[in-house]
Amino acid sequence: MKSLQKHVRIVLIYVLVAALWILVTDYVIVRLTVNPELLIQLETYKGIIFVFISAALLYVERKKSGNALNKNEEKYRILSDYTYDWEYWLNLEGQFEYISPSCHRISGYTASEFLGDPKLLNRIVHPDDQRIFVNHTEEERIEALPASVEFRIIRRDGKLCWVGHVCQKVFDRRHNCLGIRASNRDITQRKKYQEEEKMRLEELAHADKMITLGTLVSGVAHEINNPTNFITLNTPLLRESWHGSRSILDDYYQQNGDFNVGRFKYSLLRNKVDQLLDGISEGAKRIQRIVTSLKDYARPDPSEMNQSVEINKVLQNAVTLLHSSINKKTDLFETSLEESMPVVYGSEQKIEQVIINLIQNALESLSDSNKVIKMSSHFSTADNKIVIEVEDNGSGMSEEILLRILDPFFTTKRSTGGTGLGLPIANKIVQDHGGSLSFASSVGKGTKATLSLPSIQYQNTTDT
Repeated sequence: MKSLQKHVRIVLIYVLVAALWILVTDYVIVRLTVNPELLIQLETYKGIIFVFISAALLYVERKKSGNALNKNEEKYRILSDYTYDWEYWLNLEGQFEYISPSCHRISGYTASEFLGDPKLLNRIVHPDDQRIFVNHTEEERIEALPASVEFRIIRRDGKLCWVGHVCQKVFDRRHNCLGIRASNRDITQRKKYQEEEKMRLEELAHADKMITLGTLVSGVAHEINNPTNFITLNTPLLRESWHGSRSILDDYYQQNGDFNVGRFKYSLLRNKVDQLLDGISEGAKRIQRIVTSLKDYARPDPSEMNQSVEINKVLQNAVTLLHSSINKKTDLFETSLEESMPVVYGSEQKIEQVIINLIQNALESLSDSNKVIKMSSHFSTADNKIVIEVEDNGSGMSEEILLRILDPFFTTKRSTGGTGLGLPIANKIVQDHGGSLSFASSVGKGTKATLSLPSIQYQNTTDT
């Protein structure tokens, strides 16, 4: 509308100038001469001069319009080029009409590279997110409403970048579709904060679960300990009764020959009863050890890590807790624990949690029961630290996986319920104790986890 008004104004000015020129020149010419030949020449010059005046007026108007157009174009170019987000306009043929320089900050590639290679964006989308991106681009060509999606790209420098993508169709004044306008924002930090928040919630949930488990275990332990006490107290009485009656049964056997005691022959049973009673006693003691270990593991841990922890005791408790799992997975579980080591200052429960996690990971890597797990502990006099090693000859890990095993939520066991939090939490516990946790692995050959914790002797030395 404004453009139309401008053109009408120009035409009116042109008509007015032409009318004034004709009236003024005719009046002047009539006053100057009455010679017919001279009048014809003056009329000719009048027309030529009017053409030059018209051309000059059109030139001035054109220049003004061009300057205004250039100014508007520059204004919108600056507005587009200096957007913080990565903006682009994709035409109906899938070619970039425009792409903002911010693409270089986010992707590492320049606008000219994207303009010269329309498929570059598709190629830098992370392989795991390709399907999401392709499905979105197919939907956005159908839907007129704004659509959004989040995906990862691989930057030029090889780093991963999370992108928040929003796009919608664009139309001209006649409602003809001109393509798609999209905006990409770097949301890597936001994703990082979300993952950290999720991890904190997972840790809180885990702590709450441990509190609940502690309450349940305490109740179950009481119920289990009562009948277990009957076993441990009555077994010695049975043994004493058996030894007291055996001389009488031996005399009867000598005089009358073999006889049945229940459904067993006395000659067979005579040498087995003590073994059976030993098995009952050992089983009852094992039940008590398991219940005690469960109570210690599930008990809510105080915020102050002020316990003097005997590492070998922790290792033995962890093995007791995992006794059933160990027997199911391997026949070759070996321990080599150095005696008389200094103690560690910290939380017994939390260190035990770390050891359990390392043993469980080793067990899960074994393909059959002939595979070996070796657990050892020793005191390193060189740096005054207690070193614990859990080594297996299981499936092992590739270098790529090894680099990421301490990353929160990274797991190769997602399909079996893995959360990717076990080792990150274990590593956090180790760091809280001033120690270190490292891994060495080779595909098909196995993995060695090395846990190093400063002893109280070392801590006291550094404090003074």
